[in-house]
Amino acid sequence: MFFKVAQPGRNRWWMYILVLAATFLANLIGSVPLIVFLKKQGVSMFELSGNMAEAFASVQDKNTLLMLVGFPFLVTLLVFWWLINSLHKRTVDSVVTGAKSFRWNQFWFAFAVCSAFMIVTTAFSYFMDPDSFILQFNLKKFAILVVVAMVFLTIQTITEEVIFRGYLTQGFGLLTKSRLFALVLPALLFGAMHLGNPEVVEHGVAKMFPLYFLMGLTFGIMTLMNDGTELAMGYHAANNIMISLIMTSPEAVLQTDSIFRTTQVANVDQQMYSLIIFEVIVLAVFAWKYKWKNWGQKLLGPIKLNHEPVL
Repeated sequence: MFFKVAQPGRNRWWMYILVLAATFLANLIGSVPLIVFLKKQGVSMFELSGNMAEAFASVQDKNTLLMLVGFPFLVTLLVFWWLINSLHKRTVDSVVTGAKSFRWNQFWFAFAVCSAFMIVTTAFSYFMDPDSFILQFNLKKFAILVVVAMVFLTIQTITEEVIFRGYLTQGFGLLTKSRLFALVLPALLFGAMHLGNPEVVEHGVAKMFPLYFLMGLTFGIMTLMNDGTELAMGYHAANNIMISLIMTSPEAVLQTDSIFRTTQVANVDQQMYSLIIFEVIVLAVFAWKYKWKNWGQKLLGPIKLNHEPVL
């Protein structure tokens, strides 16, 4: 159903290129307030392009910083919404789910599962090596952070999931009629998009791209098996929100007034192993709860459509 609901409306190939270009431009325009804010904080464009994490860490008002980091995604989402309605003549619901309406129960279940994992693993890491953690909890700043993170990081992750796991997955599916291409190609683009993150400067493309690609692939599996983006959205939102609330690190793009700050640069190899193990467990939990069947057909098989799409 996820691909069939994408067929109504207009799906010319050039429309996808136009929408992607327009959303990219919208993201750039939405970044103007952030650039102005950073300039007032004494952060130059040279510093920003050289070491984003260090530049962000020097900003005192980190809650305003986080809000302005998320603001471009709000602009992007609004432009995307308008183009889906006006250009494609489709509803946003048809991009995010193959069900009759958005399944909020699935979103919040995925959110809870990922949040629990983040809390447990952070607690384990703390008890194993407490000296690498700096407690920086400030009740007033943290209370504001919770609100800002829940609003703007949710918008950020929903925007990414709507575009990559919804729009592009359906677009590549209609174009190739292959679930494998619809799974892999958006994950590759998702990984490429994140290569501008400061973690890449610290660890290198060779280590960070596989990590981003694996996350995109996992979100894609959730989307294809579930015929919708609800689980991927909930998982992705929880991941980013919990990182911003619990702990920040020297090379992280999200520099926040979190509970803890670690003094050590992350071990990417260890992160990769942990990510693989957890994501296998999460997919198994989702498969059990939502009774996923026919994995081969859902992930690798051909896409059966009601009629030939006009591309």
